[in-house]
Amino acid sequence: MNMVQTYDVLVIGSGIAGLSAAIEAASHGARVCVIEQLPKAGGNTLISDGGVAVPGHPLQKQQHIDDSPALLIEDMLKAGKHKNNPTLVKKVASEAYDVFRWTEAMGVVYQNRLDFFGGHSVP
Repeated sequence: MNMVQTYDVLVIGSGIAGLSAAIEAASHGARVCVIEQLPKAGGNTLISDGGVAVPGHPLQKQQHIDDSPALLIEDMLKAGKHKNNPTLVKKVASEAYDVFRWTEAMGVVYQNRLDFFGGHSVP
């Protein structure tokens, strides 16, 4: 019995970042292996109840909550004590809604609710 397996990409962690990377790699033809240290898939995303920051989400608009990528950038920089990489923070905040829509297209089903996470100015 051959116990050796060969992969093109090894992803460590099965949270949203790891699974997103695995999906992208597989969509380009890579053989992907995902490894998770926890007994259940989901990583920190599972621990955080799957919450994501999405400035400008329709639920916010329905509840008249004024949010924007600029506000998320401010919140992220403050939470990171301004030690974060500003270019990456800007990218995360400005692309959050598109990434959210992509995860829905990949089959992620979110609960129809707003949460108020620590470090955020608005739900």
